[in-house]
Amino acid sequence: MFLYILDDWQFILYSTFVFFLVWILYLIIAFAIHIICFAYGFLRLFQLSCYTRITLEWLPFINPYNWPFWIFYTLTEYYLILFNRIFPNIKLKAGVFEISTLLGLEAVNFSLYTCTLLLEKAGELLQEEFFLRRFHFFQEPFYF
Repeated sequence: MFLYILDDWQFILYSTFVFFLVWILYLIIAFAIHIICFAYGFLRLFQLSCYTRITLEWLPFINPYNWPFWIFYTLTEYYLILFNRIFPNIKLKAGVFEISTLLGLEAVNFSLYTCTLLLEKAGELLQEEFFLRRFHFFQEPFYF
């Protein structure tokens, strides 16, 4: 092992390259935060649509094919049919227990929770001390 001190131009070139990489990393994280926020908002609206549909299914006097209600059925039909095909109904002596809808809602809730965790971690990454802690060699000479 030998100790090699970078020349001035090498240090400037190296620090410029590292600064460019840090800047690209910052832009990628900021873009990911916007995508995750969009996904979180969409999932919240979809969750509300699923809960509204399930609530309306319990009310016998509401026709699901009339104007204000068909929107919820149209938005959630394919998603809930997918879970109904994967997890069929459980037949009991007195009736049928439909677990597919509950598992579909839990999948949406898990996705919302994952988006929340990702936003927290991305916010921590964008803090200034993250970049200063990992790229502190801008102020100090760099040795190989």
